[in-house]
Amino acid sequence: ISQNHLVTGLIVIAFIFQVYEQIKDIFKEQADEYSSELISYLSGSSFAIIIFMIVFFLILVILISLLRTLVKYFDFKLLKKEKAYRIEAGIINKRNVVVPHNKIQQLNWERDPIKRLFGIYTLIFKQAVSRQSNKEQVVDAPGCLKEHLAFLKTDLFGEDVFSGSTKINSDPYYFRRLWTFTGWLPILLAIPIFFNEWIFWLTACLWLLASAGYCYLKLKKSYFRITNEQVQVSSGAILHKWKQMELFKIQA
Repeated sequence: ISQNHLVTGLIVIAFIFQVYEQIKDIFKEQADEYSSELISYLSGSSFAIIIFMIVFFLILVILISLLRTLVKYFDFKLLKKEKAYRIEAGIINKRNVVVPHNKIQQLNWERDPIKRLFGIYTLIFKQAVSRQSNKEQVVDAPGCLKEHLAFLKTDLFGEDVFSGSTKINSDPYYFRRLWTFTGWLPILLAIPIFFNEWIFWLTACLWLLASAGYCYLKLKKSYFRITNEQVQVSSGAILHKWKQMELFKIQA
């Protein structure tokens, strides 16, 4: 339920268009005829039928997300052995990845409102493969509970050094700048085209309120904490992201 269904939805839509293009190449006249009939049927359909098709598409996307998650993370294990972690998961392609402590450049974790409801995080290990190439290898661990995250942070970084440190927030100017570009600028650009449309002004008011809320969340979640050894950075709006690393491992 907490997976990114937008990505799955785009994959499904791309797959449908790809199949349609393949059919169109073979049966051009029939494809044009049936697509025209489908468009005319949808344009004349009742509101209930359209809602049913949307709900059906959403259920299909969630089921495909479930299948993708099961295939990738089936029988997931995160095992600790001395100064390394080993991750095992998968059905078709069984992943078996070893993550040494000294190769972990930063520990990232994130959650959205649905994950927050379930009390879970998605954990991400970022490893620097080569200092010359600056490439990173990313290993993720979904569905971590708070105690799992606390154990891994203590295991990697020692006892919590940020409990007494000051949280340094972004300046409120960040909110004004962000709201100008995401809220006001699109409205101002659209005014010459839709000036006489009452629905535009209603939409503009709703857009300004929604973008103000989004920008406020961005400002509230944009902060960092720093000590002589480590730094922790927070970001996001709807999705809340954190990353923590030791200062000597910062490359840029």
